[in-house]
Amino acid sequence: MLLLSCQKLKKSFNNTPVLKEISFDLGPANRVGLIGKNGSGKTTLAEIIAGEQSPDHGQLVFHQKNLKIGYLRQGREKNNSGEDFPGSFLATSKKLGLEKVYLWEEERWEKASGGERTKLALARIWNKNPDLLVLDEPTNHLDEQGITWLIEQLKNFPGALLVISHDRFFLDQVSEKTLELKDGKVTIFPGNFSFYREEKAHQKKTQKRAFEKERREQKKLKTEITRTKNWAQSGHDRSREKSRENKKGGKEFFRARAAKKERQAQSKIKRLEKLSQASTPRPGKNPELNIDLAAPQKRGRRIVEIQEGKKGYSGRDLFCSSSFYLLRGEKTALRGPNGCGKSTLLRIFSGEDNLDQGNFWLSPSANIGFLPQEEKLPLPGETGTEILFSFAREKKEWFITLLARMGFGRELLNIPLCSLSYGERRRFQLCHLLLKEPDLLLLDEPTTHLDLSLREGLERALKSYRGTLVMVCHDRYLVDSLCSTQLLIEKQKITKKPLKEEQTSTPPEEDLMVIETRISKILGELGQVEPDSLEYQELDQEFQKLVQVRKKIKAGKNPRP
Repeated sequence: MLLLSCQKLKKSFNNTPVLKEISFDLGPANRVGLIGKNGSGKTTLAEIIAGEQSPDHGQLVFHQKNLKIGYLRQGREKNNSGEDFPGSFLATSKKLGLEKVYLWEEERWEKASGGERTKLALARIWNKNPDLLVLDEPTNHLDEQGITWLIEQLKNFPGALLVISHDRFFLDQVSEKTLELKDGKVTIFPGNFSFYREEKAHQKKTQKRAFEKERREQKKLKTEITRTKNWAQSGHDRSREKSRENKKGGKEFFRARAAKKERQAQSKIKRLEKLSQASTPRPGKNPELNIDLAAPQKRGRRIVEIQEGKKGYSGRDLFCSSSFYLLRGEKTALRGPNGCGKSTLLRIFSGEDNLDQGNFWLSPSANIGFLPQEEKLPLPGETGTEILFSFAREKKEWFITLLARMGFGRELLNIPLCSLSYGERRRFQLCHLLLKEPDLLLLDEPTTHLDLSLREGLERALKSYRGTLVMVCHDRYLVDSLCSTQLLIEKQKITKKPLKEEQTSTPPEEDLMVIETRISKILGELGQVEPDSLEYQELDQEFQKLVQVRKKIKAGKNPRP
């Protein structure tokens, strides 16, 4: 039984083919993840299925009458205070963490975060009880509560699902089949994203082995052809020698031998041509983002600190009575529900906003790089080439290489930035930021509009970054691989804590050695800070805790520090 069928769909823009004979079926309960590079046509395909675009060729066949499709557009949902709010919509909004939406005033709607807008759009879609959900990047800007809710709802959703996402964790949780859109065509993989990645890696290894085997065979044939031609030439030379010597039998013998070798050479040439025409293509290289970010110069242990900080707007407190500090070199995840003040806190760090109350201190030597969630371009009317003129020659070459590895080709450098797509502008902005080599890097949803390969490349780049990183990001894979600490905003308070509890299965002797080393380091650090400072208090608390753990280990117990 089928729900709908895509039959040889084609779509072009400005005579450039985007979709080329797309064909696949969706069943009533299929869970399908649609993946592909930026610009590969995923949103175009979603819009065709949702009825917002028409294909140039081919057809979309619906096997169920009055099929209800719930379509979540990517970043284009509008919200306003004048709409009606059914009870089911309000109930869903509340489950997503949005309280009393019906009481929101115009200013509250205007200042709704990207995550809040996505939640409201999801609540509208769920209120329609669709048979098919088409979700285009549904986790963009969603907080952990929203993502957890969405995963559970999709697992229990009785209809069909087609989801476009670059969130690896999310795809693993909700999809049972993967469609890869590449070069205008789809390839079907019968599993979730992890299955797809393993299968692609296996295919690439198989392709590489076949390619290398054929290259060896081609090389061997070329050597044999050269050798056979040399033998044929040698036969002709000997035949001419015998002819000059008037030795008729010898001349014919070598002539016949040369002709035989020439036939053998021609046969091998045909084999080589046939092998070359049907040969396995060279395995392509995935675009990588290997950035060698310069190590910032160390000018002190702390880089930023807030004491008794408070911030709010429209009579609503985001956080209050909050104190913490960040150390140089720390990689910190900024976490909390949508609308709690994460983006606001990043703006305070960057100097674009101020606390309402409390003290904010930033190291005078800090070189800040800030990628906000809202789009900000150096000068929107300029081209990338014009912006390059402000940098030294070696920086220009580095920047062009970096852009290329982010899928931003040289041809885009001559187009005004305001004319580029949002994803292209976002990538340019990220590269422009990294070019300045900041030692305090503030990233607000840096993976938005980055495809899977570029996300993995960014992950490798940020792992090599040795400055201080504060990041708002709902890509769990990226956060878990990069960050060791978190600033958690909940119940109108900011708390700094480890990202996750350390787990160790090491023997007690090794635990004791690590603890002794850390205790010695803390004792040295305590002598370098003021006794009444927040830093001293936190170091002292850690010292007391480690001393207690050391006692327990020495007593024969083995707790986790």
